[in-house]
Amino acid sequence: MENKPLNKDNIIREVVKIFVGGVLALIVKVSSPIIITFVMTIANKILFNKHDAVSGATRYSNLIEKLTISLSFVSGIIIILILIYILVHLYRLYREVK
Repeated sequence: MENKPLNKDNIIREVVKIFVGGVLALIVKVSSPIIITFVMTIANKILFNKHDAVSGATRYSNLIEKLTISLSFVSGIIIILILIYILVHLYRLYREVK
């Protein structure tokens, strides 16, 4: 193994990418419940009439439950992808410093 000089530009670039990935993961984690609530509010306003609230609630409750679960699943997958992105750049940083 050779002792090569450290390339400070690459190290700074990898640290910035790791930081940006962390900020993105935090934004997705914090905003996903807000987005889910917003979508559910819009879905409730579209699906339920004022006159037909009881039958609409029983008719569309399964649909709204599936929509909530799928939105949570999508936000979880986005967070997992961002964490993989962070791990890749941590490994590149480790390789650069090593």
